[in-house]
Amino acid sequence: MPSAHEAVAVLGGLATSIGAGALLAIFHLPLLRFQRSFPPELRAVGCALLLGTPLSLGVFAAVLCMLAADGLGLDLVAHHCHASAPGCVPHKDMSATLALMIAAGVLVATLFMSLAWRTVSQAGHALRALRLLNAASTPVRTSGLGLVDSDAAVACATGLLEPRLFLSRGLWRRLNLTELKIVLRHERAHLARHDHHMRLVAAVVSLGNWPKVARRLFGELVLAQEQACDRVAARYYGALRTAETVLKVERMGRDRVDAATTSMAFADAPVVARVEALLEPHFRSWVVSAALMIGATVMAAAGVALGIEPLHHAVETLVVQTHG
Repeated sequence: MPSAHEAVAVLGGLATSIGAGALLAIFHLPLLRFQRSFPPELRAVGCALLLGTPLSLGVFAAVLCMLAADGLGLDLVAHHCHASAPGCVPHKDMSATLALMIAAGVLVATLFMSLAWRTVSQAGHALRALRLLNAASTPVRTSGLGLVDSDAAVACATGLLEPRLFLSRGLWRRLNLTELKIVLRHERAHLARHDHHMRLVAAVVSLGNWPKVARRLFGELVLAQEQACDRVAARYYGALRTAETVLKVERMGRDRVDAATTSMAFADAPVVARVEALLEPHFRSWVVSAALMIGATVMAAAGVALGIEPLHHAVETLVVQTHG
């Protein structure tokens, strides 16, 4: 069972996480529009970071709240202290707040159970989808590719520890050799970039986001990954030919394989945004984009750090008034 000060830290972390989730719900659309100027490879990382913002800032705040019990030295709340000193008005003894400590223990246990359940659930869906596709496909010798017995236009990479590529026979028949190479180069780029792992982690740590916001952020993550893999294919076969292949597969129908979060289908993201990124790319440089992303991350962490002393004081004062 946590101590009283650890319990206050848990409540402080919870308050920070809720606040971060609310702020992200208000400002996520301007943030996404701003991030659209980043190269897709870097924007995917930024989207994953945004998805994990409420949880990560909550944990960060909880750790700092525990340290604040011994004084962080910021002196933002001069009278908040736990020792006798001139001008110091320490809080009452909190050792008897049993209900508070039980509540904090339940919150921590719920957090770990939720993260574990989300991880197992997503991994289980991916493994089941892989088994189904393996059963419905015929392996192409030496290529690591599975041909799915379907007329639908399906091209995807799915799995977790050892993901595989799958292509439907319908798509195989309707694409020429160069177009097939573009599709396969795109899907292999997903595996080389470990996009399936990033999607799994992002889905797990998105805890604390409002559902609608999480869906939008995850959709932007998928778009950034698709654009990044389109750019890989374009380096080999040209931007125009790659864009034409994207459009051709889109016109064949948006057939998808329900293979959970870690599945990466060729027609996953909005086709217009993908084609525009190939034919008319307007992205900031990597250096500027990385500097902006790092700066925003540091500012968010600094904002939480500066608010820890007042937050710790407010939570502890409320607890003392309630339980002291």
